Amino acid sequence: MMKVANLLVLVSIIMIMNIKNVLSGYSSMQCYTDVSYQNDWDEKHNNLQYDKFLSGMYSYHSNSREDRKFKWKYCEPYSHPQISGVSALTQTSYDAQWDRGCSGRNSGYSALVGAISHHSNSKEDRQWTFYCGNVDNKHYFKPGDCTWTGYVNNWDQAVDYNCPSNGIIRTISSYHHNGHEDRRWRFECCRVSDRQEGVPIPDSYPENPAPYVDPEDYIPSTPSFPYNYLSSSSYSSWFIYIIFVLLLINCICLTYYNCIKSNKKKYKVVSMHSDSEREELNI
Repeated sequence: MMKVANLLVLVSIIMIMNIKNVLSGYSSMQCYTDVSYQNDWDEKHNNLQYDKFLSGMYSYHSNSREDRKFKWKYCEPYSHPQISGVSALTQTSYDAQWDRGCSGRNSGYSALVGAISHHSNSKEDRQWTFYCGNVDNKHYFKPGDCTWTGYVNNWDQAVDYNCPSNGIIRTISSYHHNGHEDRRWRFECCRVSDRQEGVPIPDSYPENPAPYVDPEDYIPSTPSFPYNYLSSSSYSSWFIYIIFVLLLINCICLTYYNCIKSNKKKYKVVSMHSDSEREELNI
């Protein structure tokens, strides 16, 4: 019984330590991963989204093809804030080092939502056009706590990276090696925070019209499984409720354990005396 009580105390402590992230203003995220690769060797890549942000990349390299295949992870706040506009960044160049990101778009309320790329057999590299999605500010969401990774792969090695805490990718950086005919990758990840009411919202944003995208170019990703179903408010409420129940059960277990221990001690004292001694001691 005591072991069970101690286990409940440990679980409660862990949940209390984790709840600070829920109550700190970060949004609960729902995420998906591509079931299939979004391109074939030397073929066009397209994972452009209109309702989710990039959150991770898996990619592997073929030395015979000198190309990569890509799968992606996507996340969105559970309350589904609308992405009010999708706009293209400047196309990258072959064999170059480049950075493409959304920190300068929509007053910072923007992150990457996908990319279209084409492979060159003569250059053995891809040209990329990345797209930024603007978060609808009326839902009070914004990217925050943004941090850069180092390069997450070496030449000819797989990329297997997801932003911590189901964050979203705001910027991607990459450089090419002509000898290996491959690229190394690094990412700027941001957590999605609930904007506090009272923070001024810009009346207008710089015009950034979304370019025309051929419907044939849009290949929606197939969701494999959601990571998180609870909104931040219900998430925190459930956490508090569960912690309260666990602590209550823990108190009951400890009280029961102490009662049993006390009764055993009393029985032991009683058994040590004769009937006449027990009458004199009134036990």
